[in-house]
Amino acid sequence: MMEVQSAARGRAAVERLAWDEAFDAFAAADALAPLHADDLQRLATAAFLLGRVDTAVDALIRAFEAHRATDAVRAALRCAFWIIFILLGRGDVAQVGGWRARCGPLLDALPADATEHGYLQCVEAYRLELVDGDHGSARAAAHGVVEVGQRARDDDLVALGLTVAGRAAIEDGHAARGLADLDEAMAAVTGGVLSPPVAGAVYCSLIEACEEIGSTRRCGAGRSHGASGTDR
Repeated sequence: MMEVQSAARGRAAVERLAWDEAFDAFAAADALAPLHADDLQRLATAAFLLGRVDTAVDALIRAFEAHRATDAVRAALRCAFWIIFILLGRGDVAQVGGWRARCGPLLDALPADATEHGYLQCVEAYRLELVDGDHGSARAAAHGVVEVGQRARDDDLVALGLTVAGRAAIEDGHAARGLADLDEAMAAVTGGVLSPPVAGAVYCSLIEACEEIGSTRRCGAGRSHGASGTDR
């Protein structure tokens, strides 16, 4: 069937990190028959990395619902994390509140040490920084995220926590401290240990931070590293 072939082409393109091709293949397959949850997440990743955030959110919402329908709670919460992350980035605070509420019962069903708690704590730290402007609380929460990630040996979570902590420190007037956190996160990007969407998010955040403080030398270094990081 054509949709099966298109989805298979999309998966192969993801393996090659050919994001344009992956996006086109999954979009074509989805137009013929609804994608399964895992392929919806692959479509969302391709869309996110290509800057098609509306499509990414739509695909993640559908993947969230599909995972929740099969009681795949952890997978559903990972989708919810990215939905909230994207919504925060574009300032859609009302929807963020709704998604945080939807995550509550799912989180309650997981053990207290489940890594997914760290991911939702990460977006809470991001919200404190971006929406509330409470840089000190955001930084403290983000370092808590780093600790969760380190215990779980989850490189993505560690890098995300460091990124939020770094941006919060810069906004709080501690540029050197913040850049140290961002440099540590960027080392994971250049080391090739992060998933593509996390590598892209870390790289973009470093560039934005450099632009904010006028650190053109560091921006140049970030750009040279970022190409290899986001193409993992």
